[in-house]
Amino acid sequence: METAKKIVSEYEKHQNEGLYQSVMELIVSANSETFREAKSMCQALKELFREDFEKEFEEIRIKGHAEGRAEGRAEGHAGNLIENINNLINNLGISLEAACQAIGSSVERYEEAKKLLEK
Repeated sequence: METAKKIVSEYEKHQNEGLYQSVMELIVSANSETFREAKSMCQALKELFREDFEKEFEEIRIKGHAEGRAEGRAEGHAGNLIENINNLINNLGISLEAACQAIGSSVERYEEAKKLLEK
């Protein structure tokens, strides 16, 4: 337990160094029971890693938000494409191929849009 405290103390000095981060992850995972037993150590580890966890969580949240927005835009574009083509087919009585050509698209793109929205 005393060794674990020393390791954490040393890590605090070098926590921004990639090698130390990797070594600490290895040590903690290999000795998880020792670190689990030390209640105060766990609290110290939480405090030590809190900033890193918060930063990583924020990065994940931002990435997820951006991916969600991109997915939403793609679905919106797909929905608009399908709606426009279907309107041409229904209102003008033309073929799928002709409707796609009229709006500068292709049947393949129309089919991809349908598949995207089926998910």
